[in-house]
Amino acid sequence: MRDVTRCTRCGRCLEVRRFHAVSETFDIDPYLCEGCGACVTVSPADALSLSGLHDLERALDVVRHFRIPAYLAINKADLSVEPTERVERFAADHELPVLGRIPYDRAVSSCLVEGESAVEQDTGPAGAAIHSIYRRLIEASARSASTGLAPRGRLFPNRGTRAARIPEPGYRRSMSSSVTSG
Repeated sequence: MRDVTRCTRCGRCLEVRRFHAVSETFDIDPYLCEGCGACVTVSPADALSLSGLHDLERALDVVRHFRIPAYLAINKADLSVEPTERVERFAADHELPVLGRIPYDRAVSSCLVEGESAVEQDTGPAGAAIHSIYRRLIEASARSASTGLAPRGRLFPNRGTRAARIPEPGYRRSMSSSVTSG
C-alpha cells in the first residue's frame, strides 16, 4: 500500500520493483505485487507498507471465479488491531464469512521448532481457536453442500470417502506419521 500523503515520488521503488507492480506513476498493482517488500525497504518516507489484504483479494477473486465457497480465518488477530479490523471490514463488504480468529501463541512457534503440528498439540488459545474454526468449516461446508453451493466431490479428496479430521489436542504424530496418544 502506498500512502500518497507521504510519498515523495523519489523513484527508489521503481529501481527495486519486481514484477512491475509499481507503475511509473507510483501506483501499485495488487495483482502484480507478490509482497517481496523491496519497495518498502527503500522508501525513505515510509510511504509504503505490506498488507496481506491484497493476497486475500486475489485469493477471493479466484475462488469466486470458480464458484468455490470461501471462508476466512484471521491468524494472529490480536497482534495488531487496525489490520485485523481492515480484514474484517473487507470480509463484511465482500460477504466473506469469518469462521474465527487465531490469537498469537508462542506455543505454536514451539511446535514448529519441534517439527510438530500445532493442531495435534494442546497449544493453548491458538490450538483451541484452530479446532473451533475447523468445526465451523465442516459445518459451513455441510450447509453449502446441502444447498448445492459447494463443488461436487469429497472435502479432502486424497483421504478416502470421509472428511478428514483434525486430531484432538493431546495426540502427537511422530515423524513416521503414526498417531500416538500423548
